[in-house]
Amino acid sequence: METERHFTHIGEVGQIPPQNIQHFMSNSPWDSQVVLSQVRQEIREVPVLATGSALILDESADQANSRHKAGAGRQWNGRLGKVEMSQVGVFLALAHPQSNFWTWLDGKLYLPSDWFTEAYAPLRKRLGVPSELTFATKIELGWQMIQRCQEEHISFEVVSCDDFYGRHDWFRSAMHLSALLYMGEIPSTTRVSVRVPSSKKSLGQTAEQIGKLPETEWSFYCLRPSERGFLNDKFAFARVYTWRDEKATPEWLVMRQFPDGSRSYAFCNAPEETTGERLAEWKCVRGYIERANQDAKSELGWADLRAQQYRSWEHHLALTILAGWFIASTKLEWSQNCPPSSALGSLLEVDRIPPLSMSNIRELLRAIMPLPQLTPEQATEHVIQHLYSRAMSRKSRIKKRAQRQT
Repeated sequence: METERHFTHIGEVGQIPPQNIQHFMSNSPWDSQVVLSQVRQEIREVPVLATGSALILDESADQANSRHKAGAGRQWNGRLGKVEMSQVGVFLALAHPQSNFWTWLDGKLYLPSDWFTEAYAPLRKRLGVPSELTFATKIELGWQMIQRCQEEHISFEVVSCDDFYGRHDWFRSAMHLSALLYMGEIPSTTRVSVRVPSSKKSLGQTAEQIGKLPETEWSFYCLRPSERGFLNDKFAFARVYTWRDEKATPEWLVMRQFPDGSRSYAFCNAPEETTGERLAEWKCVRGYIERANQDAKSELGWADLRAQQYRSWEHHLALTILAGWFIASTKLEWSQNCPPSSALGSLLEVDRIPPLSMSNIRELLRAIMPLPQLTPEQATEHVIQHLYSRAMSRKSRIKKRAQRQT
């Protein structure tokens, strides 16, 4: 399916009564966490992913047409670039750059704090928000998912996150105390010190100022092939001190300069002897979450989500991750069993043949897993059912309008 990947249309195309699909997604008690745990177990058993993988934490917002959807509220929507009525999910992905592999691993729906007030109690009940659920910040949700990966023995060497998460000292501290390497983006205005500070007030320079110091050495690092050629940007590294847990804490300040001259900054707790190449590789791994998010929305139907219930959001997430893992594992298996032809590369006079995309895999799978075609009688029945539903819906709206006016 390329469009209208909502419950009703999926049922129609799959020749399944739409109410059955609706029940399966919104009311059926199957546990989405069992599905996600199975996906992570299968990932754990893939040998090539056992070394060199990275966890990537991010959030993604989807515009909501009203507050009557689980978690909906006026929140920052990065895609729109403004505060808007939205649902926000916190997502965790796994990437393996050497294999050109990425996939979502886990996700949690963020419910703003006002959703746990008494005023929202009727809406929580109507939308199936679990009564035992308590408020958790996005960072707490992210940390819970990272801990779950640890408990399930998922192999990864670094955790990467954007500056919303990386700027929080307690989050970096929690990872460090759990013996996890992190590469957390930070705002350019974050204050640091090149000498051991005596207090937080002693942090005298910003990350941006460190990047402009004459002694800061910027060098090109050619890290890996990309769709535009090679990932070949300037990087600089400095050992700095931050103030965390009421004491001075040494961290790497990792700086990257893009072709347009703009720069980004990150903290990393890697050992002092870590090479610049490794730091640069970890700094760039966050780009894979953008690919995972885009694949989920454009290829797997996540952007077509129209569910209101809390459970249906979790169910849709589980099926999206399951489908994403199936395609990502197929792509990985094919790349190992059918490596690109060097002869074809020579014929085209290119240094590499592009790897298959998720869209390519979907196209090939459609040929061997075709959707059923409707008979004329089935098509007629669908049209009749559609017209009936529209008529009943209009009748219901007119009745409700009349009741409000009396």
